[in-house]
Amino acid sequence: MNSRHELQTDFATAVLERSHEVPVLVDFWAEWCGPCRMLGPALEGLAEKAEGRWELVKIDTEAHTDIAQQYGIRSIPAVKLFSNGEVVGEFVGALPEAQIQMWLRQHLPGPGTSALSQAQTSLIEGDRERARREFEKVLELDPGQDTARLELARLLIEDEPAAAREHLESITGDAEAYEKAQHLLHLIDLVDAARAQDEADGDDVSAMYRQAALDFAHGELEEALSKWIGVVEQDRELDDDGARRACIALFALLGEDHALTQKYRRRFSMALSV
Repeated sequence: MNSRHELQTDFATAVLERSHEVPVLVDFWAEWCGPCRMLGPALEGLAEKAEGRWELVKIDTEAHTDIAQQYGIRSIPAVKLFSNGEVVGEFVGALPEAQIQMWLRQHLPGPGTSALSQAQTSLIEGDRERARREFEKVLELDPGQDTARLELARLLIEDEPAAAREHLESITGDAEAYEKAQHLLHLIDLVDAARAQDEADGDDVSAMYRQAALDFAHGELEEALSKWIGVVEQDRELDDDGARRACIALFALLGEDHALTQKYRRRFSMALSV
């Protein structure tokens, strides 16, 4: 399979350095790989249509075993998107062209990329109001930025739950973003139920379950997670095992690498085994 997109120079120049100027999509393939022969032409066609917005580099894993090993390529075809010298997105397998286009829209740096980074920094620093304004700015620049839409929805839960729902229900494209939106909608349901409940109703465990939802609405994620796990430890029947489902939803939103997931995953697993 000969292609003008095949790696012509060294990887550092063609991919890492070049990706500081324009995103570079790397297709790891091999001649013996049937799915690679299906994916390759699709990627080449999309690269032509991109007209320089991003570039394609194809790497034969048989000819460049060192690069394949460096990037942990165990199954092909494998595709990695590089921007500013770093991998910013990847997938494995021969996806249909429509799914590839959707994936590219989600992962290619867009007009709101720098604004998104700034908004995420504000969120990490605890400035929720500034983060909200910055996420709104991201969506003005790039309405298809699902990460910004998810984070904005989470910030709106406390004061504007209807607006939060509207943002989440508009996420229908990227599978990962859609799944997170569904988890967040489930947690909003818990918040709405907690707000509608009389504080005097129920026992101490019910009160803890209710307070966990309100903590989540206020952005106090650690307090919410700790309380929900506490409910799992004491009453699995409450709200049809609702605390367990809440924990699973929040872990999914945070991701496995998040500090809170790593801190509380073991306690959650132990609670389930009781």
